[in-house]
Amino acid sequence: MNRKIFSLILLSAQFFTFQFSAQTISDPSTALPDSINGWKKLGEDRLFNEQNLYDYIDGAAELYISFGFTKVFNRIYSAGEGKEIIVDIFYMNTPQDAFGAFSFSVGKVGNDFGTQSQTAHGAIVFWKNNFVVSIVENPASEEAKKTSLTIAKLIDESIPEKGSFPEVLKYLPQENLDAQSIRYFRHYIWFNTYTYISGENILNINQNTHGVLAKYSDKEKLILMIVKYPDEYEALAALEKFNKAYYKTLKPKPVVKSKDSKFSGSRVVKNFFVGVFGGKAERDVTTLISRAHKSISDLTSKK
Repeated sequence: MNRKIFSLILLSAQFFTFQFSAQTISDPSTALPDSINGWKKLGEDRLFNEQNLYDYIDGAAELYISFGFTKVFNRIYSAGEGKEIIVDIFYMNTPQDAFGAFSFSVGKVGNDFGTQSQTAHGAIVFWKNNFVVSIVENPASEEAKKTSLTIAKLIDESIPEKGSFPEVLKYLPQENLDAQSIRYFRHYIWFNTYTYISGENILNINQNTHGVLAKYSDKEKLILMIVKYPDEYEALAALEKFNKAYYKTLKPKPVVKSKDSKFSGSRVVKNFFVGVFGGKAERDVTTLISRAHKSISDLTSKK
């Protein structure tokens, strides 16, 4: 065979392989059959976007919008009157956004499906690459569970790449870290997840910042917040704004006791804001801040 023709055939094969893989990654909904285990597709599939998501999931729409997504695919399977399995696939902008939205799900994190998953009575939620998948039985039953597991497996296997975690997570000190409590955020409303900080954006959180919350448990539950900014100047500006709004002063003590007798503290380490909240003892807050400082310093110095 002519070498040039062979090369063209090889390139064409590689192109179509790439096209197939890309299609599989970008649209896992195509992996879903119209019927499965006696459950049949009910009505037409629906698509939602940022403009109409509130019409579908009013209570949770803000979470997905705050991370950013392109669309939500919805299909309902039915096995007769009053038996439904509701499948939602959220097409997030990035794997990090998918992890972020998933991280606010309530439940024990495992790895039965996707990169991480949560399986509860009548529900499966998992994230993989830039997708968040929700499968809900209505009502929950052993019959529905069998099909829900099959659906989850089909979608999982249709997404080849797992996707990477947000880089800011690696700066969390590992000692006494409650891994189940990790929450990644890109909008200021979510820094109030574990304790009320403010109803305003007093840390200048935007789409160029990356924040993480986590609980630490030794004798008590401490809340650590780390926010990564594009540069140190922005981190210092955020700290100044935070101090003025939260502590009502530009130069608070390293650790401050509040009216509820809890201790908190904050500082900037390079281009990172570090805050610790909910301490019963000043020493514990100081220790966790120091650990976070060391973790950030050690990891950034290796770059």
